[in-house]
Amino acid sequence: MGFAIEFLRLHEARKEHARKVLMDAEYEDLWKLWSDTLRKAGLDPEKYRDRFEELIAWNMPYSDNELVLMDGARKIILEKKFEKYLRKLLAEPPVRFSWKYVQWAIGSLRIDVGVLKDSIREGGHSLMLHSRREDLRYSGEAEEDT
Repeated sequence: MGFAIEFLRLHEARKEHARKVLMDAEYEDLWKLWSDTLRKAGLDPEKYRDRFEELIAWNMPYSDNELVLMDGARKIILEKKFEKYLRKLLAEPPVRFSWKYVQWAIGSLRIDVGVLKDSIREGGHSLMLHSRREDLRYSGEAEEDT
């Protein structure tokens, strides 16, 4: 939705003879709304005054400007949260690689391969044939074979 509103705002701003729709009192209300939203997130709204001015479109009504500005404020808040998260993530030491889990997996595979070799030496092919007969019995074909 934010992209569509931004596209509409840019399209409307390109008109040669754009008439002023937004009143000065509405502009002040929008600034107050913008400021309150950023303050609630712990950010200084004056620091983002230029971004506010970029987003305001004097030729759009209050409701459209409100949507565009609140979308912009949410983006700023998310950017700052992401920056904090990224700093925290980079501050943590990396997890040290351990061969322990790889060795456990290899050991488990060795045991499985050993069991398979032993079953083949003892006639494991009959085990496979036996399981095939069990499968056939469930399907009703085994009675014909015996």
